[in-house]
Amino acid sequence: MTDVAAGWYDDGSGGKRWWDGRAWTTRQADMPKPTASYVPKPKLPEGTRWAAVGNPISKVGAGRYLLIHDHLFVHLGDAARTLHDVAVIDIAEIDVIQSTLQKTRGLATIRVTVGHGDDINHLTLDDVREFREGVAAITGAIADARLAANGGLASARPEAAAEHAPDAPAPARDFIAELGALAAFHRDGVLTDEEFAAAKRKLLSL
Repeated sequence: MTDVAAGWYDDGSGGKRWWDGRAWTTRQADMPKPTASYVPKPKLPEGTRWAAVGNPISKVGAGRYLLIHDHLFVHLGDAARTLHDVAVIDIAEIDVIQSTLQKTRGLATIRVTVGHGDDINHLTLDDVREFREGVAAITGAIADARLAANGGLASARPEAAAEHAPDAPAPARDFIAELGALAAFHRDGVLTDEEFAAAKRKLLSL
């Protein structure tokens, strides 16, 4: 590279080096650092209560998990990309399993038991970072679904609400009026002195 004016030029290494007009110098230009491209978050479906993506250490076969209204969608990271659609009201139990490796990475596996009796299946939501939020969201969805299935408890059985409603308080007694009535009966000879005294003691002892 001769007969070239001094300046910054590509030296073949992908960077720029200062050419002093006769030879390369040791001066190298600071190349701008590549800026991370903006990746917008995917828009979640309406009614989403929780969403997570598995974080396997191999970076391959990550599952995807989505809780929408009262359904849990478990998209496994297997080759078949198996999708399970679970009605949360059918979930019998939720467990959190955390290996030593997962603990160091801040991850855990959520195991969901679906069904009752002899018809039971287990689904695992592996390597979830937001496992605490997931358990809380799924538990809340189960409670809401069961409440809705029962018609909001008392609203489904108005008679049940009436059964458990507290008794109406008894109306307050007008002791002055009752005492006046006893005095009138005594004055008119309906009550003897002894009967009037006994009735008055009974009334005043209430």
